[in-house]
Amino acid sequence: MISAIGAIGHDCDPEYLRIIRELQRYGLTPSGNKNIDKSRLEQAKEKEKQAEAFLLQEIKKPEDNQDEARAQLEELRTGATTLAQINRILLGI
Repeated sequence: MISAIGAIGHDCDPEYLRIIRELQRYGLTPSGNKNIDKSRLEQAKEKEKQAEAFLLQEIKKPEDNQDEARAQLEELRTGATTLAQINRILLGI
């Protein structure tokens, strides 16, 4: 009986067990073939990287627009010019 238990755990591939755990983390079921599961895991990781890159790109877009708008306002200086004119009128300069 002891030899039967040892035989079950003897041919476990630690790399394949890691692949199975990572597949399950992504919500995918293992197929039983190490090569197929390894390629599916690589595809899932690539999709996740693309999704992260897309989200980072979407987050950065509004900041770029704000920087451009701020630069245009600084060039025009409409608020500062108006305030300076009001101060000149009030102070009689």
